[in-house]
Amino acid sequence: MLFFWGGDEEKSFVKNNVRIIETRQDIFSSNEQCGWVNESYFISDIEFYSESRNFNNCLNKKIAVDVNGSIKNCPYSNNTFGHIDELDLSTLLDNEEFLKLWSIKKDDIKVCQDCEFRYICSDCRYYTENGDLFGKPIRCTYNPYKAEWEG
Repeated sequence: MLFFWGGDEEKSFVKNNVRIIETRQDIFSSNEQCGWVNESYFISDIEFYSESRNFNNCLNKKIAVDVNGSIKNCPYSNNTFGHIDELDLSTLLDNEEFLKLWSIKKDDIKVCQDCEFRYICSDCRYYTENGDLFGKPIRCTYNPYKAEWEG
């Protein structure tokens, strides 16, 4: 998937088996808008559901380039893998450290693994309880054990 922020129009199409999305929306200027889990963000299409069963639906097959040209899994991550002007992006596909986040699926994540919405919900691996890679997203207010949104 290629996602272009700050585009001229809203459009989505597939070319050469790659989903391309362009939005007028500007990329978030801070991480305060990133990582929230809310039922209005649920995606209930078969492609998203299938991806969620086997991969991390937020980071799988995604490469972020921040405003400074740093290559990351997520624009808000502190971990960089090089600079866009100096790194051939295809080398990332051989980088185990970069790829490890792609395969963390909902069934691996504490609390999410028990949630009835886990395959239609996008989550964040950067803002987690106790900084645990497999921890519940800290910006999720749903409690699957009570079936309630808290807060």
